[in-house]
Amino acid sequence: MTFENERFSFLGLLKKYKNVLTWNYKDLKTYDTSIVQHTIPMIYDEKHVQQKLTKIHPNHESQIKAELNKLLKAKIILPVKHSKWVSNLVSVRRKNGDIRIFMDFRNLNKACLKDNFPLPTMEQILQSVAGSELTSFLNVFSGYNQILVHPDDRLKTTFRTKWGTYAYQKIPFGLINAGATFNKPWI
Repeated sequence: MTFENERFSFLGLLKKYKNVLTWNYKDLKTYDTSIVQHTIPMIYDEKHVQQKLTKIHPNHESQIKAELNKLLKAKIILPVKHSKWVSNLVSVRRKNGDIRIFMDFRNLNKACLKDNFPLPTMEQILQSVAGSELTSFLNVFSGYNQILVHPDDRLKTTFRTKWGTYAYQKIPFGLINAGATFNKPWI
């Protein structure tokens, strides 16, 4: 089979089963909490940190607000009033001009116990696909955002904006142990 034929066949397969793939936030599914939930174990007696609100570039505001609305609608974040842990939102412009938002979880990460689950090395990943006829490198759309944060730990993910204060119901990027939860064998 030539590369062009293989490409055409693969694109046909993707189109045929496009309903299986997640293309945006509203299509996200959530893992059963009896299988997996993300917890944020803390170092005993660690002092809570509430970061002061930082300014954001005025040109980014409309895109940030739109992204927050998408996250709210998809139930990835929820509004909160009170929290002992508060982080700041950081915006980064992508090459295509879109804005990507992150939270500054540095203080929270310093106060967390570290998960010792070993993430796979590149060698392990390559060995696991060796001999395969076809390997897909499709990116999982917002895979983190499909795993719920344990209700007792949600307020630790609180962040503030000029429009309000929010916390994550589902794993955000930037938490020190999120990768370990996402990559463990139960998933």
